[in-house]
Amino acid sequence: MNDGRTDMKGMCLIMLIGIIVIAITGYTVYFVARQLSKKYNNSTYSTTYLSIQYI
Repeated sequence: MNDGRTDMKGMCLIMLIGIIVIAITGYTVYFVARQLSKKYNNSTYSTTYLSIQYI
């Protein structure tokens, strides 16, 4: 029965790492979009921002 508990801990760890990775990726994409919005027009930025919100 110990195997089941370790699997559960492993799954929780994998899920936690996945959530952190997704959060970092999302923030990075958002940050890049903000940087691009300074170089390009606002329509490009708003489109990117809206697409990020709907993911």
